Amino acid sequence: MTSKKTMSELPSQFKRISAIIGLIGGIIALILGAWQIINQVRTSREIRDKINIHLSVGDRFATQMEYDMAIKEYQEAIDLDKTEIAAHLKIITAMRDKLLRAAFASSSGCQIGLAINGTYATGVSESEVNAALSNLYRFQANKPALQDDVGLLLDEALIMKTNDNRSREAIKVLEKAHKLSPENHEVLAELGLLQEFHSDTLKQKIDGVNLIRNAIDLRPDYARYHYYLAQSLVRTYGCIWEIEPEGAVACAEAIREYHRAADLATTQDIWGIRYSSLRGLMAIFETYEYGEDILTNNLRMPLDERIKELEYLIAPKNFAIHTRPDRLKVRFMLAILYYATGNTEKAELIILEVFKDDRSCVSYPQWLELYEKMEKSGHNSTTFNEIREIVNKSM
Repeated sequence: MTSKKTMSELPSQFKRISAIIGLIGGIIALILGAWQIINQVRTSREIRDKINIHLSVGDRFATQMEYDMAIKEYQEAIDLDKTEIAAHLKIITAMRDKLLRAAFASSSGCQIGLAINGTYATGVSESEVNAALSNLYRFQANKPALQDDVGLLLDEALIMKTNDNRSREAIKVLEKAHKLSPENHEVLAELGLLQEFHSDTLKQKIDGVNLIRNAIDLRPDYARYHYYLAQSLVRTYGCIWEIEPEGAVACAEAIREYHRAADLATTQDIWGIRYSSLRGLMAIFETYEYGEDILTNNLRMPLDERIKELEYLIAPKNFAIHTRPDRLKVRFMLAILYYATGNTEKAELIILEVFKDDRSCVSYPQWLELYEKMEKSGHNSTTFNEIREIVNKSM
């Protein structure tokens, strides 16, 4: 009886043992699964850390304008994770900035993206442009949602802008970006700049100038936009080469915009824009021949404001920007303006400083003419007597 009972209980015991074994197996499987997950998470974190390091190092190189090194670091991040969007975008930006710097940076240290001036400092080849565009287009092909991304459209246009043969194509890309984002100040500024530069009619050029003005309305703190506007005004109205009624107003506005650009660039430590703006400002004043041309009505700017602009040009912080002939010409124009506005004391001081610095200036007809005019007016101050003595000794 007992033997039968024991035999009947065996299947039940086997079931319990099987259940226990199954439970243990499940626990082991769970532990192994958890361990795999932990390993995957750990590996993922390690990869993420490596990616972040490559991105950080790449950013450092990009800041130093070592774009090839930056691109190499970003590519290593992509090699770790093909889906790393940030790395793809950073490569596009680095390739863009590399081409912009090659095309527009000059010995004067001009920063990236300065206005086109009709020549390219270092020509960017079609193959370089195509390589950068191919990289951008492949990224968009893998991310169809970014096909109409305004930031990428702007990158595409700026890459095209670096090659003279492709810069007109950039206008079409920027027009598309402008339709998608009418208030994007970068798009407005770049579209306005290129439209003004490439347009054949005055109306189209003025439309381009107005787009740059719109960009300034949105971001008045951007030195580059003020520089763009000044350059575009000079090109549109020809105020550097031939002063016309329309150019008289444009010249005055261009002078003010160059001044704003230089001030902002100084505050923001953007040497290239500061230098180029001061040179642009000087270039406008250089159109006035020696004599009393600076008093002309062909510049719609009050005489007092002209004085302030010229004083700004030869201020100590800006003095080194200009050549000696530039400085001499500015001082002469200031002397003329001081005399015309009744500030004879300042006019005399400038003449005395110039004659003391360089006695050869005494023989310059324009300086002698101004001196003789003041002599005939009965000037007899201590300063003028000193000037008279220098002139008499030089005769």
